[in-house]
Amino acid sequence: MALLLAGCRNDIEVEAPPREAAELEIPDLQSRLAVPVTIPLETIRTIVARNVPRNLYGIDETRDNCAPTERVRVLGRDVRVTPRISCRIVGNVTRGNLTLRGEGRNLVLRMPVSAQVSARDIGGVLSGETATGNATVEVVVRVEIRRDWSPTADVDLRYNWSRPPGVEFLGQRITFMSQADAQLRPVMARIEREIERELERVNVRAQVEDLWQQAFTVESLNREDPPAWLYLQPLEVGIASISTTRSSLVLNLALEANTRTYLGERPTAPEPTALPANAVPEGAGQLDVFLPVLSEYALLEPILLRELGALAERGIALPGVGAVQTAFSGVEIYPTQGGRLAVGIDLVMTPTEGAASRFGTVEGRLWLTGLVQGDYDSRQVSVADLQAYGDTDRLASDLLLIFANSPALHDQIEATLQENFDREYAHVLEVAGEALEEVRIGEFVLSADIENVRHGQIRAAAQGLYLPLAVQGRGRIALRD
Repeated sequence: MALLLAGCRNDIEVEAPPREAAELEIPDLQSRLAVPVTIPLETIRTIVARNVPRNLYGIDETRDNCAPTERVRVLGRDVRVTPRISCRIVGNVTRGNLTLRGEGRNLVLRMPVSAQVSARDIGGVLSGETATGNATVEVVVRVEIRRDWSPTADVDLRYNWSRPPGVEFLGQRITFMSQADAQLRPVMARIEREIERELERVNVRAQVEDLWQQAFTVESLNREDPPAWLYLQPLEVGIASISTTRSSLVLNLALEANTRTYLGERPTAPEPTALPANAVPEGAGQLDVFLPVLSEYALLEPILLRELGALAERGIALPGVGAVQTAFSGVEIYPTQGGRLAVGIDLVMTPTEGAASRFGTVEGRLWLTGLVQGDYDSRQVSVADLQAYGDTDRLASDLLLIFANSPALHDQIEATLQENFDREYAHVLEVAGEALEEVRIGEFVLSADIENVRHGQIRAAAQGLYLPLAVQGRGRIALRD
C-alpha cells in the first residue's frame, strides 16, 4: 500500500485570489526653474562710449578772489594791505577709454577723466598759471524690470579723484569739483536714456514670452520600460535677481510650473496662456519632479521562477518531511485585496526520504499572498504576513501547505523582490538623471542636477510594485547653443 501511495499523483487546484488594485496616483508638484536672460556688457559699453564725447566740457569763468587778501593788525584793527586779485579760469575736461564691469547686481562704468586748467589775466598783470587733475569717475547703473516687463535704469556718479583739478596761486588752491558734477549730470542723464533704449531693443518681454509659450509642453524622460513623460504647466514668472558676469548682464528669471510625470502614452500638452506680469515666485531654481519606480509584474515573474529553480537545485528540505524533489514550471504575480500581493507558483513536488514518501507526488498551483512594505524615505522592500491562500483545510495534509509556510520560500520571494526592485530603482534614477541633464523645450534647454530624493510608501499597484519618488534639485533653462 505504501508503494502504491508513493506512486500516486495528487493534482491540486486552488481558487486564485481576486485581482484588485488601485491605479497609480500621479501628483502635481510645483517647480521653480532658474532662467538666465543675458545681455552682453560690450553692447552697453559701446552705446555709452558712443554717447559720451571725448571732450566732456570746457571751463571759462572769471573769479574776483583768485588770491586771498593780505591783512596786518594796526592799533588793534585789521587793515587790508593788498587788493582782491581777480583772474580768468579756462580749461577742458576730457575722458579716456571706458570700461564696464559688474558689481553685484549693478553695472559700473569706469571713465578716466583728465582736467587741465589755466589762470589768466591774474589781476590784469600775470597769466599762464596752469594745473592738472586726474580722476576716475564711476557711473553706477542699476537696472530694474517693471511689472509690465519694461526696463528702467538708474544712474549715479561716484568720483575717485587722485588729485582734484585746480591751481595753486598765492597760497590758495582753486578746485573745480562743483563744475565737474554740474557738467557731468546731463551726460549721465543721456547715458541713462540710452541704456534704457538698449534694454528695450533687447526686448526682455519678448524673450520671456517665447520661453513662457514654449514651456507649456510634454517632454520624454524615458522612451520605454515604461515610457515616462515630463509634463510642464507654467504658473508664474518673474525676475528673481539681476547679476553680472565678466561679459554679461544677467537677468535671472524664476519660472514656477506644475511638474507631473505620466507613464505610458504621451499625454496632451497643456494649453498656453498669456504671459503674466513680472512676479517673482519663491525659491527660484528649485526643481521638483515626481518620478515613479515601477517594477512590472510581468518582468518580475520569470526572475522569481529562475530563483526558485536555483533553490530547488540547492535542495529543499521541509520541516517534518525532509528532503523533497521539486520542479517549478510557472509563476504569476498580481495585486489582490487589502493592498496585498498574490504569488502563484506552479510546481511538482515529491518527498525523497523515509515515511514522508507516503505523500506521493503533488502537482498544482500554490497561491500565497503577502503585504509588500516599505517605509517613507526608504527603498527597502519587505513582505509581511506571507501565507497560503485558498482551502487550507484541504491543504492541511498536503505538502503544498508545508512548503507555503516554509522560511526558505518566504526568504526567496522577499530576496527576489528586493533584488529586482533595487535594479529598477537604480535604473529609474539613472535614466532620470540623464534625461534631466538636457530636456528640450522648443528653442530652450532645461537642465537639472538631482540633489535629493524623497520616497513615498511602496505598494502593489495595478501596473507593478510602485514606489513614488519626489526628485529635488536645481533646474536651469537656457537658449540652445
